[in-house]
Amino acid sequence: PFLVLATQNPIEMEGTYPLPEAQIDRFLFKVTIGQPDGPELARILERTIVSTLPVAGAMLDAEELATLQRAAAEIVVPAVLIEAVSELVLRTQPERPEATEGIKRYARWGAGPRGAQALLRGAKSRALTEGRPNVSFKDLEVCLLPALRHRLVLNYEGQSEGLSPDLLLAEVWQSATRREGAGLLARST
Repeated sequence: PFLVLATQNPIEMEGTYPLPEAQIDRFLFKVTIGQPDGPELARILERTIVSTLPVAGAMLDAEELATLQRAAAEIVVPAVLIEAVSELVLRTQPERPEATEGIKRYARWGAGPRGAQALLRGAKSRALTEGRPNVSFKDLEVCLLPALRHRLVLNYEGQSEGLSPDLLLAEVWQSATRREGAGLLARST
């Protein structure tokens, strides 16, 4: 088993270049981390200005990780949630009739099958860590942004308006969960 973590530097930094969408799509999640507040910054400084840095220890071995991976694979995803994920992902694609107005206007490219898989894998893992045998709508909601934000590519208008994929994905979620709407999530919540 292996895990790749990467940081994304600002585009204007000399010597760094944005990854093509095909490579970005290979990452399961994109987690955004803002600047630390005062107490967090103080803790960072306390930990990093000492002469001996702390050493990270193993949290689990390869067999324990494989066991957790097998357990996550066994988490049940009800058919209604598989349909909901399909609907959510289709709503991110600007050429689709079910896309939201924001997606149609500001997105160049939406999420695809890898995004749907990432959303379900994340939801299954969250259910496992919560001690539940099945995925819930809350798991989908929590995993939506990390699983799809890097798969939603803004067009020029979206970039010039300063929009974020998170804002458009929130619109997608809301459109799918509105009770008065005809969406699958509306019928299932």
